[in-house]
Amino acid sequence: MLRTSMESFVSEARTICERLSRLDLRRVAFGARSHGYTFAPCLTEAEVAEAEQRHGLTLPPPYRAFITRLGNGGVGPQYGIGPFRVSEEHQSRPFPHTAPFQLTEDTLDDLLPGAARLADCGCGIEIVLVLNGPAAGQVWLDARYEGGISPLRDAARQPLTFDAWWLHDMRALLARFETIAALMHEGTLHEEIHAKLEPRELQLHVDEAMASLMDRDPTGRPPLIPSKPWGLICGQVDVLYRAWLANRTQKPRPPPSDPADNKP
Repeated sequence: MLRTSMESFVSEARTICERLSRLDLRRVAFGARSHGYTFAPCLTEAEVAEAEQRHGLTLPPPYRAFITRLGNGGVGPQYGIGPFRVSEEHQSRPFPHTAPFQLTEDTLDDLLPGAARLADCGCGIEIVLVLNGPAAGQVWLDARYEGGISPLRDAARQPLTFDAWWLHDMRALLARFETIAALMHEGTLHEEIHAKLEPRELQLHVDEAMASLMDRDPTGRPPLIPSKPWGLICGQVDVLYRAWLANRTQKPRPPPSDPADNKP
């Protein structure tokens, strides 16, 4: 059963990345310019087994499947998945927490025992994977300089495992691009696309995706749309999309006539 689950995860992850790579032509999604929807080279099973034995670890099966069958880092939520490295003694110690906690002022710069960094969110915030302890296998948000350190949870308030976290975020990103692409190919007007997707999707994200799907650069001197918080890019996408629609709906011109056909 576990093997079937991991096979399903690996297969879906590959499919998601392939589709996003074809849709997000300009790599506008957050972090896409960093990873380019590609995976780093995989680790071998022997390399992982040796690291586990040396440091007294057993990697969570979804994460192990990722680094041995997809890539040791690469495409993923935030700025992408970082490479697996177990080279420090603190990661071999148990992670002592099962509920959100805060570090004290004198321990703010300490390394988390029993946890490995997964992804960089920017602004000093990271996603970590618990390797040891009662929360082993769970994905946590390390926002120690803002609100503390806490497990990421699903809609049922259950802690997320690596595969559930990765798939949740990447499915949502793919859904954004596929939904917008479908609306564009139906000829839906720009404002109507916004109306259908906001506020679930940020206006900026909608316009960036539209520009990327058209493979157009939404910069320059666009008309300002005052009603939109990101009016400049919205104005440029509006111009680009009108041209894109007109080009799609142009009727083919009739072939030029033979001059001989016009002779009396």
